[in-house]
Amino acid sequence: MPAAAGVGREPFTLAEGDRVVFLGNGVIEQEHACGELETRLIRRWPQAHVIFRNMGWSGDTVRGLARTGGYEQPAGLARLLKEINALKPTVIFVGYGLNESFAGPSGLEGFGGDYRKLIDQLTPLGASLVLLSPTWHEDLGRPLPDPAGHNKDIETYAAAIARIAGERQAAYVDVFTPLRDAKRRRPTPLTTNGIQLNPQGYAEFAAAIEHGLGVAPPPWEMQLGDRGVKATGSAVKQQTPAGGGWRVVVVDEVVRVPGEPLRFTWAGARGGDYEIACDGQIAATVPAGKLATGVVLEGAIVCPEGEKLRRAIVKKGELFYRRWRPFNDHERHWGYIRGDFALYDEEIAALEKTIAELRVPRERTIEVRPVKGNSR
Repeated sequence: MPAAAGVGREPFTLAEGDRVVFLGNGVIEQEHACGELETRLIRRWPQAHVIFRNMGWSGDTVRGLARTGGYEQPAGLARLLKEINALKPTVIFVGYGLNESFAGPSGLEGFGGDYRKLIDQLTPLGASLVLLSPTWHEDLGRPLPDPAGHNKDIETYAAAIARIAGERQAAYVDVFTPLRDAKRRRPTPLTTNGIQLNPQGYAEFAAAIEHGLGVAPPPWEMQLGDRGVKATGSAVKQQTPAGGGWRVVVVDEVVRVPGEPLRFTWAGARGGDYEIACDGQIAATVPAGKLATGVVLEGAIVCPEGEKLRRAIVKKGELFYRRWRPFNDHERHWGYIRGDFALYDEEIAALEKTIAELRVPRERTIEVRPVKGNSR
């Protein structure tokens, strides 16, 4: 049984055989189309067989109001409880409060009571709980409404969730503040409409949870010097001066994702331009002066394994979504649907084997070499 992070609690961990369920509203549901959160969590324990399932439902609340009846399933909260019991989770991430916050202060007391009732019904499962704050409402300008007042209400609902987490000895992770701060650092949009996160928003959302749980990897840095290579976040397996540059073989501590930059520094570059290549692909061409102060490398060339892992997780998540919520989720189609479920299960199991391979860091070769014609 994993421990959940929180005040006075042991660090968050995942172990062999854990089953993680993401439960909540549309922000949770649509995470399966990006796969950022699962990618960042599963890479921390690459040797453990851990299953992730997303049971988010757009428009849902702690009362289960959006969950319709369907394939041998009741509607509402009864469906939520039946399906989550069937999955036998050992860890549950709970992401509610954003939809409810539109009711403002008058809805707060009812929300708190219903949230506690939901926790009461999840408690018999014996799973560790991670309660997430609602996300931040982004201001995308007019004619969309000014979200300032709504954000005050969101913070009030987030505080209520934090209190419940304290009462129930559950972990609590604030995602509201990190999303707000991310927009201040980089003014590109994080949402499509102020509420629903876009891919960049989901990357920030996942990073906020990773840091909130205390499982974020160390900064990724590499420094070349007269005495060899110093690396953070990677183990250096081989270092060789080559052709006026360097060839370094490393194994990263965890599989890195494209949003995580590698800061690369070489004070010994002697003028002219240099190429930096990762596994044979050029990631950047920079002048010697820039190398001396440090260059930031990011993207799929620098993190190919992380992008492959994320894509496999997205594909698996989409298959589970269709397995769990089929297009024809209606009584008339039950007989036709039943046989398809086994096919979905086979494809999901095959993808989980692929994910298990991709989440293990592999040796990578990073080269820095002078561009032909350099004056050194």
